[in-house]
Amino acid sequence: MKIKAIIYSHNDPYEGITAQQVEIKNKEKFNCCNLDECPEDAIIGRDLFDANDYLDAVEFGMKLAKQGYDSIEVEEKEDDE
Repeated sequence: MKIKAIIYSHNDPYEGITAQQVEIKNKEKFNCCNLDECPEDAIIGRDLFDANDYLDAVEFGMKLAKQGYDSIEVEEKEDDE
């Protein structure tokens, strides 16, 4: 069974992709953004993906597998779509 994930990207004409968000089953599951405006926030556990985030992602994948999902369909959109 396949689950659908939507990646919303915010694009800046000068910097390219500056932020992304992943939605699965109409819920935000992950987001990330450039930290060029607040480099002091680029620390593990605050704005950087950390070990706990990784384990949360593994746990989420295990739950999906238990529900019968075995693949992902990815759709990419601009955040204003």
